[in-house]
Amino acid sequence: MITPMTTRFFSIVCLTALCAALAAAGVIRDGTLGAASDSRGVLVHWWSDDETGVAWYMIERSLQGSSGFVVVSNHLPTKGSGNQYQFLDETAFKTTETFYRYRITPFDSSGKVVGAQYYTNVIGGGVSSVRRTWGSIKAMFR
Repeated sequence: MITPMTTRFFSIVCLTALCAALAAAGVIRDGTLGAASDSRGVLVHWWSDDETGVAWYMIERSLQGSSGFVVVSNHLPTKGSGNQYQFLDETAFKTTETFYRYRITPFDSSGKVVGAQYYTNVIGGGVSSVRRTWGSIKAMFR
């Protein structure tokens, strides 16, 4: 016999399972977000998981000790769920031990954030002194 108490218990269990499933699903596949430094800049990469409702990504960078982030790509369009993304940050100028933090934020077509923001870190190295100098000059005029 189904009682109101049984119905309430079943509803709570289903709601809890649904919330857990929604929390587990993310826009960026777990363990795939990373960044690597080379002579051209910093390559940020990831695989998408569930891009339902996502229209574009914003990529931001923060320098160690800085309180805020700088936008390095304001409108990276989506490719669809299950695809690989790569973004080369050629504006990163650094010394061997510079620490950068990148933040990836998914947005819907109206400009609202979809889900969570994602973070990855990289220790720089490999960019030539000419690129560092040119990057410094460009940064002064922003």
